[in-house]
Amino acid sequence: MVETIIQELRALDGLSYSRNRTLRLRPPLDGPPGASLPEVLRQLLKVSQGLEGVVHVAEGPDFSGTLEGQHLEEFSPQGVCLATDGCGNGWTLDPATGWIFYLCHDAPVVVYQFPSLLEFLQQFRREPALSDFGTKLQAWVSRIWSENPACLTSEQALGGDSELAEFARELGADWTLIDLRNPSPGDGFSWGRYGPKTEVRRHPSLCIVALRKPPPKPSFWSKLWRH
Repeated sequence: MVETIIQELRALDGLSYSRNRTLRLRPPLDGPPGASLPEVLRQLLKVSQGLEGVVHVAEGPDFSGTLEGQHLEEFSPQGVCLATDGCGNGWTLDPATGWIFYLCHDAPVVVYQFPSLLEFLQQFRREPALSDFGTKLQAWVSRIWSENPACLTSEQALGGDSELAEFARELGADWTLIDLRNPSPGDGFSWGRYGPKTEVRRHPSLCIVALRKPPPKPSFWSKLWRH
């Protein structure tokens, strides 16, 4: 699979678009890559650090792990930002699955977008306006934020398969679960569903996410009563 991804990357070198833009490979990384990078990125860095001339995204793609896009520690602690959109949001490779997620802060959602780095790179073959980095993605962001699809109550999750039910049982009744083990592009969850202090938990080995509303702040009278 890594060799196929490398072939795709090399095939993008010299690709031209109607806006007089031409994709070019950046030089290979000069020096050892970061020890925490996934092996696929370490291999790509021997060929190129990324692409120049891209208009699909504001910055990237970059394989060095140095881009600073939206990060969600609770969801993908080892996630590597591959590209950003110029607004602080970015496309992240999740090493645990090899999938590419769009991590956004406005609205605060995570969108599953590509099943592999290969499919991510193949988007750069398309005219920017026809790629999946624009209108389609924004529709997915809006849908997840407004509808919170695929959310399961703890009771519903307890009625699912053993892995889902066990995770729900460990968390307790006040958590909402989202099963992303077999996602389709556009699936995801709102990590800020209950405001900036929404609790986010991910299954230790599976792509199942749980959200919980933070406890309410004590009222003035309850604080007074304690004293």
